[in-house]
Amino acid sequence: MNIKHFKIIAPAILSLLTLTIAPKTHAETVVTPRNNGDVEVSPGKGGCTVLFDSRGDIITKGRSCSDRDLNKARQAIDSYRREQNADDPNDHRGDYADSDAGGPDFWEATNFKADFLGLRRKPDQDAVIDFRVKKGSILRNLGCKKHDDVRWCQVQVKNKPEQKGWVKGEYLRESSGSR
Repeated sequence: MNIKHFKIIAPAILSLLTLTIAPKTHAETVVTPRNNGDVEVSPGKGGCTVLFDSRGDIITKGRSCSDRDLNKARQAIDSYRREQNADDPNDHRGDYADSDAGGPDFWEATNFKADFLGLRRKPDQDAVIDFRVKKGSILRNLGCKKHDDVRWCQVQVKNKPEQKGWVKGEYLRESSGSR
């Protein structure tokens, strides 16, 4: 091979090497869990930072965050939560959810207008209601997940373990479980 051939082949070889060792787009994203259960996500080099709560909802975002940055941050937090088993309703670490598994140990039923909140058989608005609880009832957190863009949590009535079901996350507020 003479120098003329090398000049033609060298750029192609360098391009292939660059493709194999270049970081993937998602590798730019840095996910940093905090002690309080919140997760900080930096989806690129632009100085954009998004803070998520333990359920994966945005608490705050940097001013420099573009729509693309927010999409990358959401993908990163979804991936992180899957890795942490936060979306797996069958993963009851210690029989209840801790901050690593997606929320507090106990919820209080709140923020609904009806007299009772229905505990559904499945995480779906049309699912059968097996049990009903009053406003203020204390519920053990068995894990939460997204279904049709709605956050559903599987719960168990604190003093009646046979009564469990799914409720929308919007009807739950963190509780100490002391009632």
